[in-house]
Amino acid sequence: VSRGWGNNMTGRHIFRIDENILPGSCNKDIAGANLNLVFAPESANMLGGTAINITGPCFLPGMKIKCRFDTEGVDGYVDATLFPNRAVCVMPFVMAEGYILLDISIDGGAYNWKGKFFVETPATATQYVFFDTDAIHQPYPAT
Repeated sequence: VSRGWGNNMTGRHIFRIDENILPGSCNKDIAGANLNLVFAPESANMLGGTAINITGPCFLPGMKIKCRFDTEGVDGYVDATLFPNRAVCVMPFVMAEGYILLDISIDGGAYNWKGKFFVETPATATQYVFFDTDAIHQPYPAT
C-alpha cells in the first residue's frame, strides 16, 4: 500500500477501534435539538487548560463558537488552518468531577450540540509535569 500516512510512515493507516462509531463528516442538520458532539480528548483535569477539538456541526471559518463545560462558558474558534471542520475550545477551571455536559453554541444560537465530558480531579488526572527531585513535595522547596 503506497497511500496513507500515519506515524510519518507512508502506507500506514491508524484506526480507532472501540464501541463508539464516530462519523467522519459534519452534520448539516442543525435544526434538530440534542445533536451529538464528537470531541477529543474525552476527558481532562478540572484545573482546565486542555485544548478540546470538537467536530459534529459543519463549521465554517469566522463562525462564533461558545463552549459550555457544565456551567462554565468559554469562547472557541474554528481551526480552519489544519482541518476546516474542527472547532477548538480551551477547557476552563470547572468545579465538578465525573461526567458533565459539554455543549456548544454556534453564532449565538441555542446550545443544541451536546456531549458527555469526563472531568478528572488533580489526584486522578495524568501527570504531565515531572520534576528531577521530590523538593516540590516539601513544605518549603526553595530552602
